[in-house]
Amino acid sequence: WTCESCTAVVSTLAEYMTSEESIQSQVEILVPEICPLIPDAVEDCEALLPGFWTRLALTLWPKVYGPEEDYMCGVTGLCGGPVTRSLSCEECLAGIRGTQDFIVSPDVIEGIKYWLVNGDEDEGEDGFCSTDEDPEECAGFIYTFMEPILEALYFAAIADDTKGPVLCNQAIPGTCPANIF
Repeated sequence: WTCESCTAVVSTLAEYMTSEESIQSQVEILVPEICPLIPDAVEDCEALLPGFWTRLALTLWPKVYGPEEDYMCGVTGLCGGPVTRSLSCEECLAGIRGTQDFIVSPDVIEGIKYWLVNGDEDEGEDGFCSTDEDPEECAGFIYTFMEPILEALYFAAIADDTKGPVLCNQAIPGTCPANIF
C-alpha cells in the first residue's frame, strides 16, 4: 500500500457507501433485519428507517471512511513514506475486508455510537442525533440498534464477493482482472 493507493481506495469506499444505489441496498438489508427487533413498532420502523438510515449513512460513512483518519490511511508510516509500488488485487481486497472487520470491532462500534450521539468536541462536530427532531429518541435508537445494524451490513458485505474488485478498479483502474469472479 502507498498513501495514494490507500487514499484512493478509502475515498472510493466513502463515495460508494454514500451513493444512492448503496444506501438503497443498505436499507433493503436493514429493514428486514432491524425492524423485527422492535416487535411493538415494526410498521413504524419499516416506514421510518429508510429515511433515518439515509440521513445517518450520509453522516456516518464519510467519517468512517475518511482517508485522513488515523485508523485508515493516517496510520503511522503509510502516508508520507517513500515507498511507491503497485497495489495488487489481493492487497486491495484484503484492505477493504480489513476496514469491514475494523468497523464491527466492539471498541469501534462503541466509538461510532458515541460519535453519532455526542459528536466530537475536539473536531467541533455535533452529533448526528443533535440534528434529529427528537434527539433523545435518536440516541436511544443508536445505542440500541447500531451494533446489529453494522453487523447486518458487515455480513451482507462479506457475502458479496463481486463488489470488492469493482471498487478496487474504480479506485485504481486495472487493479483487479475483469474476470476475477
